[in-house]
Amino acid sequence: MSEPVKNHCAHRDGCGRDRVLWALLYETTARADETLALNVEDLDLRNSRAGVIRKGSAPDIVTWDRGGLAARL
Repeated sequence: MSEPVKNHCAHRDGCGRDRVLWALLYETTARADETLALNVEDLDLRNSRAGVIRKGSAPDIVTWDRGGLAARL
């Protein structure tokens, strides 16, 4: 996660949800609307991936680093 995001979350209590959102955006390069449309049930934690609907209604799979995001979930 980038330093500005770490610094932002370090100064706030209960920032877990924000950290996961920022990590998903950063690690998957998914668009904000694609990430915000995800539900916890959509996340495949075992395989570090999730299905999203891209611009133009195209289905796609996004992945993230196993050690990074999964540890925060």
